[in-house]
Amino acid sequence: MERQYTIIEALGSGGMGTVYLARREGPAGFSKQVAIKLASERMTEREALMILADEARALGVIRHRAIVKTDGLVRLGGMWALVMEYVEGVNLHALGETSRVPLRAALMTVSEVAGALHAAQLSQSPGDGGATGLIHRDIKPANLLITPFGDVKILDFGISLSAMSGHGTRSIDTIEGSVAYLAPERFSGVEGPKADIYALGAVLYEVLVGEAFGPTVSQRKAHDTRLAQAGDSLAATEAAACVGLRDFILAMLAYEPSHRPTAREVERHCETWATQAPGLGLRDYAELAVPALIDQERYRIAVSGGQLLPEGTVLVEESAPNTGPLVQTWTPRTPSSGGMGLVGHAEPATSPIEILRALLSQQEPETVHRIPRSYGPETGALNTEHWLEDSTMVGYLAWFAGITLLIALGLCVFVVAQMMGGMQ
Repeated sequence: MERQYTIIEALGSGGMGTVYLARREGPAGFSKQVAIKLASERMTEREALMILADEARALGVIRHRAIVKTDGLVRLGGMWALVMEYVEGVNLHALGETSRVPLRAALMTVSEVAGALHAAQLSQSPGDGGATGLIHRDIKPANLLITPFGDVKILDFGISLSAMSGHGTRSIDTIEGSVAYLAPERFSGVEGPKADIYALGAVLYEVLVGEAFGPTVSQRKAHDTRLAQAGDSLAATEAAACVGLRDFILAMLAYEPSHRPTAREVERHCETWATQAPGLGLRDYAELAVPALIDQERYRIAVSGGQLLPEGTVLVEESAPNTGPLVQTWTPRTPSSGGMGLVGHAEPATSPIEILRALLSQQEPETVHRIPRSYGPETGALNTEHWLEDSTMVGYLAWFAGITLLIALGLCVFVVAQMMGGMQ
């Protein structure tokens, strides 16, 4: 009997795809609840396969309680799907919108995430047995799941990078991640583990202060100004109850990657501070706050509609077609931050016209994909200072201005010629 999956309900949907709760059925009456991730219908089959395969590889090598386990990549109903363990809970963003997360619970959460990031860096590659050097690249509250029992799970490794051959197929000449949590060096194409530390610092700041630290700015002076403001904001929170915590959070948000602590240091220090912090611990807080939010989230998804598979849809596991190599070329390199990056085959970047349209309409998606780093927006609105400092964008402006001047000059010559002809 072929394995089949019966859709129970949608768990969440975003720009990259939709995750469903399903019941996997097998021989001899075997049944198990799993989570199935299907890529967005806007993607081509090859795009979907590349993204889901990257996430499957990442989840397959990391061994940590905060990392969701995977059953692998399968073909279901003519679509590529990533099958994972089902973990019931709500993300940290939803929790923060409905209640204030206690300092102790927040520190316990960050400590657990940092431990998982440390494990991801040191996990062994299935090939040569060396460290994968895996970095997540999209740490944010929406990707941190809290269960009713206080367990923490990091979600969405879809844009992660590692030193594994065949992994991380998108070029580091593009910015991928969520705008408010991007480390400054990523606008220069530098990828490394310290960028995840920056994002985790932004998460902790947001939980404690109640507002985002971002949007990220690439200029050191502007960043330092924002950091000074952040210090004042943190001083007015419960963080003041833990000696040294405020300065540690600011260090996580430092402009230079080398000035940030390591994941292991974040794990250890936050674990210590959690024993001193006021408020409920993570498990006690989760038992009170999470169950009600799970029901609310299910209702929200149920009434949102959209292109979702209906309950009861049966997907049968199929033989995978021969797709050929997913990665055409790849070259490992070590960026200045000390982490591993990959230069690989990438699809054409978003055109300047599309970037300008998004900027001028003051619309900025939560997650940016395939945006050339030359055009990395710093805010939802047009940020003229950063826009003009970029040499590539200045080039496009120069071309535009030159063409406009030529057209205007041509019109003037035409008008003058017409006037002189009329006088004769």
